[in-house]
Parts: sequence; structure tokens; C-alpha cells
Amino acid sequence: MRTVCRMNSAEDKFDNIRIVEDGTVASVSMDYSFWANNKMTNWGGKYLTLIKRDGKWKITSVIYSVELAEYFEQPGLNERGTIQYKI
Repeated sequence: MRTVCRMNSAEDKFDNIRIVEDGTVASVSMDYSFWANNKMTNWGGKYLTLIKRDGKWKITSVIYSVELAEYFEQPGLNERGTIQYKI
């Protein structure tokens, strides 16, 4: 966080957003990239689970992956979702 606070500008960008919900529970997945001083520093996937309580959506969990842009280029939007990694 200290590094982020030292930046002149910082921005999260989201795309490829997918929402699945049944009125009570929901999941949201998205691709993100983090930009500092107009340069992408990292990117990955972000996943939220939510519940609806008293008519309002509440986030119950957040998980995300982090790939450093210095080492791994973010795939184009057409390629995302089709990438397979061997574990």
C-alpha cells in the first residue's frame, strides 16, 4: 500500500465481467488490470461471492490472482477464458 500511495495516479480497470445470481446469492468474475502512473503493473482475475440481505447485496468473499506485467503480458480479450495452464 505504501508504494501505491506514492504513485501520482493509480487505477483499477475491469473487463470481461460475468455475473451469475438467483436473487439471493451471486458470483461475479472479472479480469482486472492495475495501472500506476499510466503503466500497467499487474493483472489477473478477480472473483466475488455475494448474498442479498435486507434487500442489499453484501460481498462475502473476494479472491484474485496476480500476474506481474513486467514478466507476463496480459492476454488480449479474445484469448481470455481459453488459456489453459499445466499444474
